[in-house]
Amino acid sequence: MPFFAILITFCLFLSPALAAVDELSTARKGAESPEIAERTYDLEGQKAEWILGTSILGNPDLDFRSAGIGGPTRRLPSKLAGIFTFPLEYDETQLSMYGENGVMKEDFARGIPVDTPETHILWERYSFNGNSFGLDFRRLLLDSIELDIGWASYSNDSSKVFRYQDVTHQPFFALGRDSSQIPFTGRNVQMNTTHFKPAIAWYFPKGTAVASMSYLVVENDDIPPYSYTQDTTDYSSVTYLRNPLNTELRSFTYGIRGSFHPIKPLEIYASIYSGEHEIHYDSLPDLVKSIQDTLDEDGKTIQDTTWYGVTDALKYETINGEGGIALKLPLNPALRMQYEFTELNSRYKQDRELYYLELKDELAFLEFRVQAGALRNSNIFDSVEVAKMTSAYATLHLPYHLDLKGTVRNDVRFPDVDELKVYNRARYAYPNKDLKEEERVRMTGDFEWNPGGIFYGVGLRYEYADNPIKQRWVTGEGLESIETASQWINLDYAEVLDWYVAAGISIGNWQLYLEREQSLAKENRPIDVTDLYYKGYIRWSDKFVKNRLGVSVAFNFTWFGNRYDLQVTEDEETEKEVLEVVELKHYLALNFEARMRILTFSLYTRIDNLNHSLYEPAAGYRPEGIRFLYGITWSFDN
Repeated sequence: MPFFAILITFCLFLSPALAAVDELSTARKGAESPEIAERTYDLEGQKAEWILGTSILGNPDLDFRSAGIGGPTRRLPSKLAGIFTFPLEYDETQLSMYGENGVMKEDFARGIPVDTPETHILWERYSFNGNSFGLDFRRLLLDSIELDIGWASYSNDSSKVFRYQDVTHQPFFALGRDSSQIPFTGRNVQMNTTHFKPAIAWYFPKGTAVASMSYLVVENDDIPPYSYTQDTTDYSSVTYLRNPLNTELRSFTYGIRGSFHPIKPLEIYASIYSGEHEIHYDSLPDLVKSIQDTLDEDGKTIQDTTWYGVTDALKYETINGEGGIALKLPLNPALRMQYEFTELNSRYKQDRELYYLELKDELAFLEFRVQAGALRNSNIFDSVEVAKMTSAYATLHLPYHLDLKGTVRNDVRFPDVDELKVYNRARYAYPNKDLKEEERVRMTGDFEWNPGGIFYGVGLRYEYADNPIKQRWVTGEGLESIETASQWINLDYAEVLDWYVAAGISIGNWQLYLEREQSLAKENRPIDVTDLYYKGYIRWSDKFVKNRLGVSVAFNFTWFGNRYDLQVTEDEETEKEVLEVVELKHYLALNFEARMRILTFSLYTRIDNLNHSLYEPAAGYRPEGIRFLYGITWSFDN
């Protein structure tokens, strides 16, 4: 079967060297990278995250400069929703403080000031009363001072349940589709966001200084993990056990970054950013629970956490930054460090520092980078731990357009303050003060052939995690209460070996691409991770009117395999909550786009979920069946 799958992909599908289209959604930007998929919780894009193939080590995430806080996918209630970013590049071996599975690095395009003002606008209108707007503006204020403004805004008025006429689904009935797997009805969630990222850069003969700010506001509805029931005689009739809850995030970060070149091959740089991040919840499921009181160092009683009713609030105060010395010499040696100080609710403090040495170079036949260092973690209980961290990647260029690639990363994820002390009643997560750090190893190897116009690659992915941090329900235990089932615990270990294949071809105006990843062998693999996924696209493009008018049509898809999640139901007799582990069925996210471009102006239309697939991204979510949208992008000088 593996050989048969490889043969099919080799005969059918494309080169990954497809130029990225203009995109406002940060989640979609990341999904343009190989092996990374965008898991959308709502078709309007209100809540989305990245997943790295079939990896058991967690999700890729943004650098702290992008959203003003490290690990935004884990820490912010709406994950990547509403965050403005410049173009992203995935770095799978970059060492980090937060235990991400690789880092999405934002291209801030610092180097030389712009000659003339540059403006890039994106506006999008989608169904169900939604709009989004993006702005990237750069201009000189003085000869050596530049103003940059990044702005993203989303608006979707209210959470609604949508029903579709039967005629909408007639083509799918004709194809023999199972009626229960066609979303006659669905529920989107409200989102209103603004992310404003201005910066002023001063360019002087031997360096650069940049002062920047990030202001992020997200007012979003969310779906608790309660089940919904569907009438087996009328698939357009769906009953939801809980209404959406409300989340509100207000994040304000400001800081400065400077770099200095006392001599040409030497760079010294440093940065510091300070921020406040307030999260408020309303209309939460009505649960009552309190953690046992504890004593502080003076012997006074502290009521750690009490929650009841339908509201809750968190407040992070963070100080982030980095520094380093880099030399442009053979091997390009650099000594780098990153740090973060976090204070939660003015009571619990956590700080981390990462120090590492980096060597990298590009030769005629070899490209490589090696990072080695240590991560220091001081948690909220005033215990200090230090862990070794190493990573490396290399690409060996062989004859006949062949490349041999390999990566290795040995790192540690320390439990975060949330996992040690915060009970999340929105998407249930219960703290555990006895958590241990998660030690992880990821190794990859790829063999690629790319003569131009055709591409083929095959590789292996090995991952091992000691004491992986997961919720108890993944073991099938603790289902007697929400508190025990959703509590963070350390599993013993998890190990997996996956194989990956990607192939494609570009013929004339046509481009095709497909990638596939599947588990070959596994031991104690967490059940909340899929064993199989596909991703690909087919695109046609051409130019008319003396090459002034560009036209393109594209289909892209992601196929998500089965996985498991924790779902809350109600006993009809006792009306008490019942917890169960449910299997989320595989689904195909098929999207269509048509785009017309005149010089730097583009007009496009999209159809998301073209095949009316029933998305099952998480328990409780039931996105509406299909989304139509249109928009413009426009870039201009002066």
